[in-house]
Amino acid sequence: MLVPVQDTTVLLNATFARRLREVRRQAGMTQQRLADLMARAGSKIHRSTIGKIEIGDQPVTIGQAVQIAGILGVPLAELITEHAERKQQALLDAQLAVASLRREADDRRRRIEELEVLHKQAVQRLSEAEKRLHHLAKGNPDGTQDQ
Repeated sequence: MLVPVQDTTVLLNATFARRLREVRRQAGMTQQRLADLMARAGSKIHRSTIGKIEIGDQPVTIGQAVQIAGILGVPLAELITEHAERKQQALLDAQLAVASLRREADDRRRRIEELEVLHKQAVQRLSEAEKRLHHLAKGNPDGTQDQ
């Protein structure tokens, strides 16, 4: 079932407003400080506008949202998703990482097995070459043992 775009926009704006206030407070930052840092970054936003954003009366542009996330030092997803969604995404990311690392470990184990076979062959050739050298050093020009 598709959710109408307008409903999605309202939900995202409400989530952004709530999460902005939470994250800003967790960072120990005032609305004025955020407004000042936004101005330094090129977005002239008054402190009262930050307040309106946080209560859901003022939507933000994508550029402002990205800038706010950067100033607060969090990924934009942190401001537009709820905790349960972030937790679910973290679980999916961890599952993907585990699957990827398992494949990598399996590939490396196979490579080690291949290298062990090659090593064994090289050691055998070395042993044969050393025997031939030993026989040549004893004066057997063809490298064979005396009968």
